[in-house]
Amino acid sequence: MARGKRDEEYFNVFVRAVEYSSAASRLMQDMLSDYHPEQIEERMHSVHKIEQLADDEKHEMMRMLAKEFITPIDREDILELAHELDEVTDHIDETMTSFYMFHVAKPRPEALTFADTIFDCCTAMHKAIVEFKHFRKSSTLHEDIVSIHTMREQADALYTKAIHNLYSGSADPIEVIVWTEIFGRFERCSKSCEEVAKVVESVIMKNS
Repeated sequence: MARGKRDEEYFNVFVRAVEYSSAASRLMQDMLSDYHPEQIEERMHSVHKIEQLADDEKHEMMRMLAKEFITPIDREDILELAHELDEVTDHIDETMTSFYMFHVAKPRPEALTFADTIFDCCTAMHKAIVEFKHFRKSSTLHEDIVSIHTMREQADALYTKAIHNLYSGSADPIEVIVWTEIFGRFERCSKSCEEVAKVVESVIMKNS
């Protein structure tokens, strides 16, 4: 395979990985926008299958790196970006699993807002990763990265408000424990998206 084709395949793996994150975020958004407790287990299994496919892409990247001496960007950056993309899907999987694990009968209103924010963040992340192969001359990549950081800030504000509402409005200690954990998992989803953006920013800085 020619050098250019081999280089492009690294970026193709990144794109496939972020497509799994986007698909998982869509499943989470769909689950919370039309919530049926009896369907949670099925939806949990659906997102877990996506998470396993995302793991496969990460392993494919490892195999590629094991065979290649020359890479389009630093090997450490490839490894870190592959890891952070996989983390996004992992955290979405863990968040959806929590609704089954804690037998949530009815989601709190902030949960859907969180799911919408994470879906939007994954959409911006998808745009950034698709554009990433042009990082040396892209005119839109910076804007996509800024969008991810902005959505992360929105998620942070939502987390603070959600926890405040929970602790000031619920007298049920079990509900407080459960939703503290679930909101924490939502927050980690948004943080993992921002970690992807940070790796991309680092690559741009190193190569500019």
